[in-house]
Amino acid sequence: MSETQQQFIQDILNKVYPYLNQPTNQFYLPTFIQKNGLDPYSPPTGSTWGIHDLNDQSVLDQIGPVCSAIQLNADNNPCSGNQNYNAVPNKGPDITLSNIVVTGVSNAYVESATAVSSDGYTIEIVINFSTLSNYQSSITVTGNFSLTLYCCCGAGQTGCQQSGTAGNPEVGSGTFVIKITSSSAKGTIQITDLQEGTLDLEAKSVNYTADPKNISIIPTITSIPKNTEKSYNNLVQEAFSSADTLKFVLAQVNVQLNTQNALNLMGSIISKDLDAFLQANHQYPFGPVSSAAF
Repeated sequence: MSETQQQFIQDILNKVYPYLNQPTNQFYLPTFIQKNGLDPYSPPTGSTWGIHDLNDQSVLDQIGPVCSAIQLNADNNPCSGNQNYNAVPNKGPDITLSNIVVTGVSNAYVESATAVSSDGYTIEIVINFSTLSNYQSSITVTGNFSLTLYCCCGAGQTGCQQSGTAGNPEVGSGTFVIKITSSSAKGTIQITDLQEGTLDLEAKSVNYTADPKNISIIPTITSIPKNTEKSYNNLVQEAFSSADTLKFVLAQVNVQLNTQNALNLMGSIISKDLDAFLQANHQYPFGPVSSAAF
């Protein structure tokens, strides 16, 4: 029985992808990642990642003490008379991350490459990160942050005198380090041209995943409202350890990986890598083999 087209392509993948994991091979994946500008990686100049209204209850609970500390230490009282400077009810802080740099992506190991469609033209590639002992031990994201919370004046210990007010923005800033010690990515690749002497591929999507327990975020505060160190630090720590923040980080990594420029680059890298391997190892031409298979 002649092999199917899917089996034929799977045979090619089975021969190729183990070579991507061999350090002595010229097609070693970590080397290709470094040579093609993916490690280190920075989003386009001026890009920011923004979290709006981070309203975890544990985060909301920390805003009131910061507003109180701002009022206590202010040169000019933000409120009149005996009013208190309170947190705007149910309004979480906004966080903006900027000057982002991602490193450690070259610690990559191809777990599998599978032709998943019946025609073999759709391929899933699974890559595990941070498993190689001689490379950076985690994917690391560094940059600057600003955290804006919102306060208002009210007669009591909570709430605002003016219902529905947006509040006064109070801003602090600093730097951050995110470490992801174990993660993986599943890429969907489409063969766009397969004929004698030719194998072209296009990256369609990437799904990057990590268990939140393997993600840590360390913020360092450099600028805060006057004399609010303790309360503001508590707020920042809660905000950066929030489950929603960790989910946001993963979502932003996926956004970056799925931009058209990133997908085009990945498709180009994979195509060049496979083509060079097949040429060097005399796996071309496909003509007689593929015609029988197809």
